[in-house]
Formats: sequence, C-alpha cells, structure tokens
Amino acid sequence: MTELTELTDNLLQLFCVFICGCCSCISAIRNRSYNRLLVLLFYLSFGMGLAYWVLYLILLGTSPLVFCVSELSWTASYIFLTLRLYADVPKEKHKKKAIFWILPLFSLGMGIFFCLRGSYFENILMGTAMGILGFYAVKGIYFAKIQKQTGKLWIFAAALIFYAAEYLLWGSSYFIAENTFINPYYLVDIFIMNPALILIAVAQSREEKLCRTM
Repeated sequence: MTELTELTDNLLQLFCVFICGCCSCISAIRNRSYNRLLVLLFYLSFGMGLAYWVLYLILLGTSPLVFCVSELSWTASYIFLTLRLYADVPKEKHKKKAIFWILPLFSLGMGIFFCLRGSYFENILMGTAMGILGFYAVKGIYFAKIQKQTGKLWIFAAALIFYAAEYLLWGSSYFIAENTFINPYYLVDIFIMNPALILIAVAQSREEKLCRTM
C-alpha cells in the first residue's frame, strides 16, 4: 500500500511535468525563445529526478536509498528557474532592499533545521539553490510592480508560489501519520505542488502574450 500510494503520487506529478515540458519545448522551438528554453530545462531536470524515483519504486518496490540522484536533478531545476527569473530582473545597479533577503534567510533557517535531521550535503545544496531562487522571485516582483510591468510579474509570482509549495511539501513530510492519500504530504504534493508546477508554464505563456500586445 505504501509503495502504491507513493507511486501513484509520483506518476501523477510526472505526468504534469511531462505535459508542461512538452508545451514548453514546442513553444521554445516555434518562437526560438531563450526564456522558454530555460523553462523547458527546468521541467526536464525536475522530471528526471521524478523519473528516477518512479523507476526505483517500480523496479525495487521501495523509495530510493540514495536520495542525491533525484535531489541533484531537482537542484538543477531550481537553478534553471532562477536563471529564468534572472533574465527578467533589471540589470541596472539598484540598492538592495531588506525585503529581498527574507526568503534567503528563511531558506538558511530551514536548511539548518533539515540538516539536523538529514544529509548535510543535500540540504545545503538544495537550500542554497532555493534561497537564491527566493531572492530573485521577491526582487522580480518588487521591480515588476515599481516599473508596472504586469507581464513579467506573472513568472516571478509563479516562482514564488513554487518556492512556497516546495517548503510546504518538505515540512509536511515530517507529519506523515500513515501512508495513504489523506496524510499531509500527499495532499500538499497533489493539490498544491502540482498546480504550482503547472502555473510556471501558464505564467510563461501569459507573459509572452502580454509582451506581444504591449
């Protein structure tokens, strides 16, 4: 039952990532869009981590014992999403606002918490990548609002929601009462994490449409 529940959850998420990745791939080729390419690489990396996890469950009937294989892929996906945000952040030198550092500090605190309960290497690596992602998400939202760039606001907001969904998912993993779909981890993964992943592709499409009409 444990493996079936986990496998179903991961297959559903892999399907969402596959569909979003295909849409991003088609759009990247059609429009020759660098931003779309980065979004595609985000989904590709995230999907590779999921695919490894799913194959492990199918072939060996248990969760992977070596987590770093999937987590390296997921970390790469955070980096590609950060590069996507960086592409839209103003490159002029601006005074850094204190609000930009809220999420990196949050990631630092959560990284320490997770390190006390798991691998140092994986938690430091993923925490650092997520902290940088949070920094650019907040910075992008700030400048998009200041400069009234509604189109660009979408991708930064989507990245911020993804950031929140990841930490909510990781936090909920400490409160698994039983391995059924009613436990917090699977509920967050299905009803929050999956929509957050889809929202990134939707936000990219929305930005492109708004930019073309401006």
